[in-house]
Amino acid sequence: MNNNSIIFKIIKKYIDELSFKLSTVAKDSIGFEDSLTTITNLVGEEPHDFFKGEKGALKNFGNPTILFNDLKKSTDLIKELEDKNILYYYSYYMYYSSKMLSEILDAFDAKIVECTGDGHYSILQNMDNLVADKIKREYSYFCEFLCETEKFENYLNAFDHKENSFIDNRSHLLDVDKIIRKLFFYIFAYFNIEINKLLPKGMSKKFLMRVGCATGKCQIMRIENSHIRQDKLIGSVVHKSAHQASGKI
Repeated sequence: MNNNSIIFKIIKKYIDELSFKLSTVAKDSIGFEDSLTTITNLVGEEPHDFFKGEKGALKNFGNPTILFNDLKKSTDLIKELEDKNILYYYSYYMYYSSKMLSEILDAFDAKIVECTGDGHYSILQNMDNLVADKIKREYSYFCEFLCETEKFENYLNAFDHKENSFIDNRSHLLDVDKIIRKLFFYIFAYFNIEINKLLPKGMSKKFLMRVGCATGKCQIMRIENSHIRQDKLIGSVVHKSAHQASGKI
């Protein structure tokens, strides 16, 4: 592991936190450190309010980079965990992996916009040279550390070919979107390889995170009333990033 990688340190922190939580949950009430009050308010406060007091519920983003991630066959995974009476594995996984993702995105001046239940839409608005260089540097660390390991090969083999075919494509290393997609696939691979070891023996489903990334025109819409305050991304680039993750394009 490269000691210069801030991302490795973040992932390791959340692997340790989730591992500890799953090892103690039988002795504990199933709860989180934060309040369990039901509020749908993903980005409505500083520092991640995209509207910042502006009037209106729709605005243009220009041409941002949209990052999408979701769990492969999450419904099947949830069903198997329910059958084993350990659904809390999924709950804690989503809780800690979401916190991990948000902290990693902070390092790239990026933000989560939507939670889909089994994944997220995130946005990178300020892709300047400094951020791009940081992404490329972290990507090179992961390539060096993870890509040649047998554990990664076994993890990769659990995906359909169309879902992971982009990993073997080395002809676009100057394409920042493809580098971002690979980097976050590697980030979740490193995290999931360790977390999957904590699943009970005999589990047929594992935590497998798919990733897509595309840049293009995009708008953001805020839905707000007494029940909900949530931002949603609008644009074909949003669907493109999701379709990439599932191997449709």
